[in-house]
Amino acid sequence: MKFATIALTALLSASFADAKLRGDNNDNRSRRHLEPGTECVTYEKIIMNHGSNNKMEWACEFSHEDAVQYGSERMVRIDGLSNDDIKEHHAASGATVLKVGSLSYVEENVLHVASDENYVIEEMDEYFDVRHYKNRKMRRGRNLAETTGTLNTLVVRAIDKDGVEPSPTAQNLEGDVWTDALCLKNTFETCSYNAVTIQQAQNAGFSTTVNGVEYKGIIDVTVDVKVDDAVANDMAWDVLDVIEGDDSLSIGNIEDTFDLVMVCIPPGVGGDWIAFAYINHHLSVYNNEWCGFVSAQMHEVGHNIGLAHSGITGDDEYSDKTGAMSYSYDEDDWPKVCFNNAKSHQLGWYPGATTEIDPRSLPGGSQDYKLNGVVDYNPTNDGYVSVRLDHSGQTTDGYDYYIGYNRATGINENTRTGEDMVHVVQKINEWGDRDGYGQSWLMTTLSQDQAYTMDFDGTDVTVTVTSINDADAMITITGGTAPTSTPATPPPTATPTATPTATPTATPTATPTHTPTVAGPPTPTVPPTDPPTANPTATPTSNPTATPTANPTATPTATPTSNPTATPTATPTSNPTATPTATPTHTPTVPAPPTSTAAPTVKPTKAAKTKSEKKRARMY
Repeated sequence: MKFATIALTALLSASFADAKLRGDNNDNRSRRHLEPGTECVTYEKIIMNHGSNNKMEWACEFSHEDAVQYGSERMVRIDGLSNDDIKEHHAASGATVLKVGSLSYVEENVLHVASDENYVIEEMDEYFDVRHYKNRKMRRGRNLAETTGTLNTLVVRAIDKDGVEPSPTAQNLEGDVWTDALCLKNTFETCSYNAVTIQQAQNAGFSTTVNGVEYKGIIDVTVDVKVDDAVANDMAWDVLDVIEGDDSLSIGNIEDTFDLVMVCIPPGVGGDWIAFAYINHHLSVYNNEWCGFVSAQMHEVGHNIGLAHSGITGDDEYSDKTGAMSYSYDEDDWPKVCFNNAKSHQLGWYPGATTEIDPRSLPGGSQDYKLNGVVDYNPTNDGYVSVRLDHSGQTTDGYDYYIGYNRATGINENTRTGEDMVHVVQKINEWGDRDGYGQSWLMTTLSQDQAYTMDFDGTDVTVTVTSINDADAMITITGGTAPTSTPATPPPTATPTATPTATPTATPTATPTHTPTVAGPPTPTVPPTDPPTANPTATPTSNPTATPTANPTATPTATPTSNPTATPTATPTSNPTATPTATPTHTPTVPAPPTSTAAPTVKPTKAAKTKSEKKRARMY
């Protein structure tokens, strides 16, 4: 029974499993069975053929050392697992490894996975596993998105054992890739506003001299096979094996030196193919003269940096001819195009001019935007090259919508779908990365006063084009309404209130109020005690007495004395003394209480007295 699991692992380079081989019997020495746990990195290979008969297949890359032991190329085709099998196990190009067991074997550059094999597809950790495509770019000092920075580029002319070579010469290829007015370098740098540079390799030993002229970054490599017997994929990897095995070059793995390697295959290598490339990889391969056509170069290098195809909904996956991820053309220096608005958002070339919104929660239920084409990108204005409407693209196989204006002028003048119209594009999240690889589908193109409605989980979201005027397209997006915020607390009053308020004032009064700001209770909560207690109570009384007792008085005085006395008074004064008394009063002065209870106690309570105090009491 076939068993497979998905695991997330952080693989340190020191822990990589070395592949171990054991030969078969003498009747089949070319077949090499692998030990359990042998690993190879999965890559998706996209093959462009003539017409619409294009092909996608998964391949697996071994290290150079392992490939030598197997007697195979580094990149081998996978047999025994369908594309659906691999997709179900969440393989991602350049980001996962395939682990196989002893039932699987390598033969003639094909990895045969047995039907009852216990295989596993695991995700590599981009920060620890040096084989992860993002880790490689990070170590070379480039942005993790790998769509920006300088891409050191090598072009290789493959020559068969009989001397059959590609039609484009070194001089042709230097112009087609780097120096012509319209070439791979010029197109990428212009479309990206120099966010990415296609650099002509200057590495020692990697040049070709023809008639005394040196062409840097272009080399010829002869392989020991005839074109009639060759397979394009195997021939391309034979070329890389020759380069990596040349001790005079001392480069180790070629991807550690070059970001892009473009291999030109001579005519006659069978099949109706145009070109192919691996997603998130350095290698792209071209059938003879297609090596010099800028549309094919842009398309295949687009795959290398993580772009999928662009199609029209209801048509094939190449049919959106807005930009370079559509069909390629056998034309030199044509067409002038960039990429559609979904790809523009993914590439990260237009900082300040891309945004994302949740159209189910818009302020007031709608939002207006100004759109500009890539040719009019300006980070200082308020126009957007791409507006993403977040739908379900955060999950694998989910999708989002992208709104953009396909301005047909300048570097994008040869766009061939929906020229000078607003485009609504859907992009799929194929490998769990919302901002990564995914097929895009053009849903509609809109002229002025046209609208398109999408369903967002039961909420109708409508894009309406209100105007198109040269560089600017104005749109309104209508959808769900965002919740309103809680009203702010009103500010305090400017000046103190004229009379006391029922509750404390918002700010302090300028001078003390004549009466307290909070009224006292109308009656005490518990009636006063009837007679005084003989001695102080063990616990406090329920309510305070109406007025403080003196030391002790027969009855409380009606009002305090008018003026301060020379010596301490027997009872407290009504107001503080004008000047401090010569000696302390026998009892403290007590201000009038803020309010009185309904009636005083019948008799004042008596405080406990010392013997001296009893004597003074008898003297009064």
